[in-house]
Amino acid sequence: MHSCLNNSYSAPRFLILTFISLILACAGCTRMLQKATQVGVSTGAAIFAGPTIQILVDELMDTDNLRLAREGIGGNMVLVTALAELHPNDRQIQSKAAYLHCCYGLMVEKDDPAFASQLYHIARTCGKRALRTNSKFREGLDSGKKISELVGYLGDDYVEALVWTASAKMLYLLQNRNDHQAQLEIPESLDMVRRAMEIDPDYLFGTSQVFVAIYYALIPEFMGVGSGPANSAKMFQEARDVTHGKNLMIDLYEARFLSVIIGDRQRFNLLLNHILETNPRVLEGGAMLNVFARDQARYWLDKEQELF
Repeated sequence: MHSCLNNSYSAPRFLILTFISLILACAGCTRMLQKATQVGVSTGAAIFAGPTIQILVDELMDTDNLRLAREGIGGNMVLVTALAELHPNDRQIQSKAAYLHCCYGLMVEKDDPAFASQLYHIARTCGKRALRTNSKFREGLDSGKKISELVGYLGDDYVEALVWTASAKMLYLLQNRNDHQAQLEIPESLDMVRRAMEIDPDYLFGTSQVFVAIYYALIPEFMGVGSGPANSAKMFQEARDVTHGKNLMIDLYEARFLSVIIGDRQRFNLLLNHILETNPRVLEGGAMLNVFARDQARYWLDKEQELF
């Protein structure tokens, strides 16, 4: 058996999804996609579009094979992007597209940061489309109101869009730190993710808290947004508490950002080595996050001399 399939990952649903994607890509591509998704979207995306993307997300999140996840998500990005373009007003499709573009960007940014930046830009566009499906939010935005005045209109159905729109902005900024427009958008990104935390503080194993913790580590205290090392450490711990320490992405980002910024080399080593010593499967339903964290931990440990 090929080594990339020799794990506890359940392949049949993933292979069916890939097969569907190939058929759609090769046989009448856009017209077939449009006909198939028109039916699905008209009934709440229950027949094709929504379930297809949701299956992709669920299967990717639970695999402990990083290569399979990277190639799987990459191989299906044409399908995801096509669905997003065909149905710009479908909140579910746009939210999932934002999430998947961010995920793929994270997987490739180490080797191709320019491509990752493009993926984050697409993710941001999809996320904003999802948020604009709320009529009060859309009308307020079009009338010139600030994001901080509008996020209160967004409820449970918008948590995913809030988190991944804000995450796309942050991930883009991390790759393009001299982009002044991206810097100016930091406050609205924080407004979005704080709203998501109000609605669902446990979303995706503490992702919202990690987002805030990274920003707090990067932004000087004098900026007046609650940032600084102490508050960053507090938010990382809040994120860790969501899964009782099972989401290793939290250790990764605390080491990569907070530990490096404050010059805590001992904490940096402790966190990254903890990732390498922990079974990725400890996080049920999120093994892919931990496998990714393990891959990144090796990468950043190799760069330790440059960082300190």
